[in-house]
Amino acid sequence: MKYINNKQELGIDYDWALIKKHFKKLKIPDVVYDPCKIDLSSFKYFINLSDRSAGKTTNWLLLGMTMNVLYGTQIQYVRQRSENITPKNTKDLFSTILTYDYVTKLTDGKYNSVTYKARRWYYCHVDDNGNVDEIANEHFMFMCSVDKGEDLKSSYNAPLGDIIIFDEFL
Repeated sequence: MKYINNKQELGIDYDWALIKKHFKKLKIPDVVYDPCKIDLSSFKYFINLSDRSAGKTTNWLLLGMTMNVLYGTQIQYVRQRSENITPKNTKDLFSTILTYDYVTKLTDGKYNSVTYKARRWYYCHVDDNGNVDEIANEHFMFMCSVDKGEDLKSSYNAPLGDIIIFDEFL
């Protein structure tokens, strides 16, 4: 792993060209939002506003998942209220990603689905009978909410949480 100025405490020195190359291999349709059209190496914060159903959340998730596969980065997915991140409200968050088999493509076939446990999403493999037969050891995404920030601020650490998606913040 290469770090900024060869110092781990400064964080991972991401090769954005490599990340974009792997992201492009997913062959995402041109009609949806593409986060790779942004200069990811020059800016740290992005605000994307558009009509719904443009693919913003899905494609930011896919970019974060690409970063996870290449670097171990863990997406930090944030919503306003804890109710927004309950299983009943997030069970379809990865529907498009699963429909287009992006997990299989990202993980070179090792995993083909995702599973949720304790505010964390993991890659998993589902067999032909619909049973989960393997789950990744590390999660690729953690979910939290602004209203529970006080509960997390001194107990949660995410040294690999270099992509934060604050979804539906307006």
